[in-house]
Amino acid sequence: MTLKRKGRWGIVPFVHYEELDTQKEVPAGYEASGTYDQNLLTARIELKPIPQIVFKLDYQWVRIEARTGVNRFNIAMGYLF
Repeated sequence: MTLKRKGRWGIVPFVHYEELDTQKEVPAGYEASGTYDQNLLTARIELKPIPQIVFKLDYQWVRIEARTGVNRFNIAMGYLF
C-alpha cells in the first residue's frame, strides 16, 4: 500500500510483529532460558524517490522474557541496480 504516489515518489507504511523462541523445546536434562523468548514489533516508513532507491526508517519495540530487550531505531538505504 502506498500512501503517496505522485510522479516518481512513493511512501510506504509497514508494520510487522514477530514471536521468536529458539529454545521452545530443549533436550532432556536442559532448561530453556528466557533470554531467547522474544516479541518484536516493527513500524517502518519507506521513502522511494525513484523505483530503484529506497530509504527505510523504522522503530522496533523489543520484549524479551528475561527483561533484557532494548528498543531500536534503524535507518537503511537500498539500491536495486
